[in-house]
Amino acid sequence: MAGRRRSVEDIREVLWRLRKDQSERAIALDLGMSRNTVAGYRAWAAEQGLLSGGLPAESELARLLSERSARQAGPQEVSKAAVHEDRIRELFEQGVEAKAIWQILQDEQQFPGSYSSVKRFVRRLKATTAPSRAVIRIEVEPGEEAQVDFGYAGRLIDPRSGKLRRAWVFVMLLSFSRHMFAQLVFDQTIATWIRLHVAGFEFFGGVPLRIVLDNLKAGIVKACLYDPEMQRTYRELCRHYDVVARPCRPRTPEHKGKVEKGGVHYVKRNALAGRSFTDADEGNRHLLRWCTELAGRRTHGTTQQVPLEVFESVERAALRPLPPDRWEVRLNFADRPDRRRVEVRSVGAGGKPPAMTVDPC
Repeated sequence: MAGRRRSVEDIREVLWRLRKDQSERAIALDLGMSRNTVAGYRAWAAEQGLLSGGLPAESELARLLSERSARQAGPQEVSKAAVHEDRIRELFEQGVEAKAIWQILQDEQQFPGSYSSVKRFVRRLKATTAPSRAVIRIEVEPGEEAQVDFGYAGRLIDPRSGKLRRAWVFVMLLSFSRHMFAQLVFDQTIATWIRLHVAGFEFFGGVPLRIVLDNLKAGIVKACLYDPEMQRTYRELCRHYDVVARPCRPRTPEHKGKVEKGGVHYVKRNALAGRSFTDADEGNRHLLRWCTELAGRRTHGTTQQVPLEVFESVERAALRPLPPDRWEVRLNFADRPDRRRVEVRSVGAGGKPPAMTVDPC
């Protein structure tokens, strides 16, 4: 998708993260921007008084951005390579060198720019997205981070339909204590994805500073990163719980692994392997006991500590409290029968927990 332009919602997300004092480099990595772009928005937002108070409405932000674009228009020349940013970034993340990228653009797009323009663009990508190749294990402070991931869990009986269906296991793992929450589901819709986050926060009784999205192969993770409608819904969830979502970039093992190897793989090998359940409800009751009574009380191979003990003595208090309202997801079919529109709204803390929403396969 060549020539992708930043939406008003993208810039609103930048403003929200700047208000949380997230670094320009972190914002650039999370949102796929250059650091210079983020720095430019910071300076502009400061001029407009947008770094404090409530977030502006989208209509007002759109007006301000339109005025900004009008001021910037004129003699400035847009890089020919920048028009193909998404394709260049895709090839760059696959390890394709600048010379080969330039040739591919010529073959695919009849690219009129020079090799130098592509080379300069790739150099900027390396400066803003390429980590050091020396990989070390990154540990975090208590309450700082949770990682989430999906893994295929085989076929289970859906107790609501009585049918055998493909199932996935969702895992949310606190990176400091390694205490985890796991649940079986039958889909990867945005409604289920949000419900699982809410359930995870409530399982731990608090919210970390950030969520790391581990598995880019999972369709819902890709959708929350790249599909505008789902991206908007997920961002609103994060703002409601005041948590920053951070995707793991390709070929960055230092950013991930706790939930991938110590979470999903561990759950599949130790909680689910060799077991049979009458249905998914029984499987989830088993997972709840397993997370607290077995996985939570083992000596972790990396930390050499007991996750539940570390959680109870240190990390629980470091998590931020849950907001007074819980978010609930409802699916609306009225506007377009061929497409399901997700509606998210908060309900009072005393309200009923959000029900599991499962789309037919």
